Amino acid sequence: MREIIITLFKGVKTRVTPLQIEIGDPFLENIYSDIITISGRISKFETFYVHGGPFSRSLNRLSWAKKININGYQWPSKKELLMEFDKRVSVFKKLLTETDRFRMLKMLGPTEMAEAFCASKSLNRGFIAHSFDYSYLCWANPHAAKEIHDKLTEYIIYILENTGFIKLFEAVRIADDVFDYHGYLYPIEFINKVWRENHKRISLTIKSKGLYAVLHTDGDPSREAEFIEENYNGIHPLDLMPKNSYKELIEWLNLINRFIAGKKLIFFTGLPINFLYGDEEKFTFLKEFLIKDLSVLKNSNFILATTHRPYSTVDLCSENIKNRYLEIKKIRDLYLGTGH
Repeated sequence: MREIIITLFKGVKTRVTPLQIEIGDPFLENIYSDIITISGRISKFETFYVHGGPFSRSLNRLSWAKKININGYQWPSKKELLMEFDKRVSVFKKLLTETDRFRMLKMLGPTEMAEAFCASKSLNRGFIAHSFDYSYLCWANPHAAKEIHDKLTEYIIYILENTGFIKLFEAVRIADDVFDYHGYLYPIEFINKVWRENHKRISLTIKSKGLYAVLHTDGDPSREAEFIEENYNGIHPLDLMPKNSYKELIEWLNLINRFIAGKKLIFFTGLPINFLYGDEEKFTFLKEFLIKDLSVLKNSNFILATTHRPYSTVDLCSENIKNRYLEIKKIRDLYLGTGH
């Protein structure tokens, strides 16, 4: 399957539609998915979402934004973060070496990490919500916002350029949520002058290693479709709109079709997790949707993929969940072959 997915990334249609079930456990993904994903996230920064970031705001948002001093935080060295990254990935070295699955490294992008730096302490550790104080900072103090974004971009690039584990992957996916269902979550000036430039640098670094670059972003990225296609090889999850009924699944599919038209990007889409892990009625809707409707995408450059990894409330060890994974694979095999 690794070679099939590489062929698809090269722009050649394949007989099989690849399947990605992102579980968050690479060993389970090696059983149920054609793609295994390894998280290369920086734990030191992710804890800010729980304990509060070094640039957490005071009660007065405007005065906080104007007075923020990024040098007030003792930034870790690049080598320190590289060591943390290598230690995290090394746990999966044997799996990555022996698997015949397509191997994808996942990293947080600079915008999401910047939100962590500005996050307030969370009382609910089981559910981490983005407060988007960094988004406010982009408007109120664009200079400081750019400094933070540039600094975090340098960390990402340094790790990608210097880790010895990079040769074990075929692709790198950067998760950077900058959209909601209505468009941008950040000022357009920030998108134009900071976000685009740093994502150019990141995607070029990934490609310089001979790997495919994939962008994950929630919401509707339609307004940046041209930029994404110029710089990335794939996009995930292409969420576009909320989906809670069969009718909304069809509306979502129509939006995907319009987005895909004429693009060379690989689209990772088709398996909304609220249906995959929902009640039996929701799961039945999903199966009907895959069989009757999603087949219109089978000749497009798409990978049948979950829209997100499962949340902590899902029992990944239950037989019901494992059987659902197998049912999805069976539907893929029977109904989503391209016929080429």
